[in-house]
Amino acid sequence: MTFNSIDYIVFLLIAIFFIRVIPGDQWKHRFILVMSFVFYAWWDYRFLSLIIAVASIAYMGGLFVSDKNKYNRKLILLLSISMLLGILFVFKYFNFFIDSIKTMGVDAGWSSLNIILPVGISFFIFHAISYVADVHRGKQAPEQSFVALALYICFFPHMVAGPIVRATDFLPQLHARWHPPGRQETAELLLRFCWGMAKKVFIADRLAGSLVDPVFSNPGSVSPELVVLAVLAFGIQIYADFSGYSDMAIASAGLLGIKFRENFLAPYSATSLREFWQRWHVSLSSWIRDYLYIPLGGGRRSEPRVALNVFSSMALSGLWHGAAWNYMLWGAFHGLALVVEQLFRKHVPWTAPGVLRGGVTLLFVFLAWWVFRVADISALQAMAAGFIEPRPFTYVPLSLLAFLIICTIVIGAEHWGLRVLEKRGPVVVPWWLSVTASAVISTFLLMTAVPSLGIRNFVYFQF
Repeated sequence: MTFNSIDYIVFLLIAIFFIRVIPGDQWKHRFILVMSFVFYAWWDYRFLSLIIAVASIAYMGGLFVSDKNKYNRKLILLLSISMLLGILFVFKYFNFFIDSIKTMGVDAGWSSLNIILPVGISFFIFHAISYVADVHRGKQAPEQSFVALALYICFFPHMVAGPIVRATDFLPQLHARWHPPGRQETAELLLRFCWGMAKKVFIADRLAGSLVDPVFSNPGSVSPELVVLAVLAFGIQIYADFSGYSDMAIASAGLLGIKFRENFLAPYSATSLREFWQRWHVSLSSWIRDYLYIPLGGGRRSEPRVALNVFSSMALSGLWHGAAWNYMLWGAFHGLALVVEQLFRKHVPWTAPGVLRGGVTLLFVFLAWWVFRVADISALQAMAAGFIEPRPFTYVPLSLLAFLIICTIVIGAEHWGLRVLEKRGPVVVPWWLSVTASAVISTFLLMTAVPSLGIRNFVYFQF
């Protein structure tokens, strides 16, 4: 059940209706938890026991990690995080580890596991880890209600592809008296949901089907000009796909009375790589900062150590995205570029104009997307070889070029609008206008995009 499906819309409407009519906040919480389990079971009911086990580890870890004895607290923290990371390693990284050491000529006598990757495992594991860590640090009181803690980890709007929500933001909302969104807020949330789906269906899915997937599935035969267009298209696709998902997740949660923080803040308008990561997938980048980079020492150490902390954090964030070398290479590229940028900022007094800095940042980000999107390193080498060896020119239909330009303009306009809102503050749109716009977008989706394309999963579902 994906957000861009009729099944999900019906599912969400049922949840919205019953949460408004069920009396008592505790019963509302139980109902939404059951609905979250149904949502996850729709993907694969066999992994319900896994997500319940993760919630149980986090719940027990939170209770015991608040022990007065400092040694016991640290021991429980290490034990809880080790168990959670162990689950993640077995399901996501064990086969990658075995295959990697075999390619090095080392045979440990282990064989690959015949298991599938549970949907959203990286996200709900990170939710569990951050909760236990926050309780250990004293930022979050241990949650006494298993239902509340399980709902924090399993809440269906964020369960399979984020955003990564902090317990310090989520749990206080559960314990406060529940209030449904008013007419104005409901209209704005509906418009945001429809806009997110439009970005996914009209932009991301069409770019994937018409240009990105065909080019990246034939790495050894595509011409350089097609590679350039496909990389540009993928940069737009992944933004439209993931920011569209985040819009729909934030809207879904808001319609149920839960507020999420923003996850995308016009990232392609950044004038530095550091700023890009403050704007792209904010919930992940802030998680990496708070639970990996800072515990490693952050920026309080010597210059070489800080550089190592930055590089290691980004390389591991690349590995978080997937058990493949191209993801780790993507993270390492970003880590190395951040280190170089940091050194320039500290030791070079001259500052380039903002337009130039923004252009260089965008060029690097899109080149890195090339590494991110390829199936493996050999595919990257095959595509790069086309820039050296002669390959026949490929005619690109003008309609496809026009569509790519239109998508670029639309995403650029959204970025411009978000930057304007940053400076001027939120703009209140009349509720009837939001509802009208939502109806128009929904009509176009139902009449054109959905019947012709079918349902495509969101890119980040695989992580």
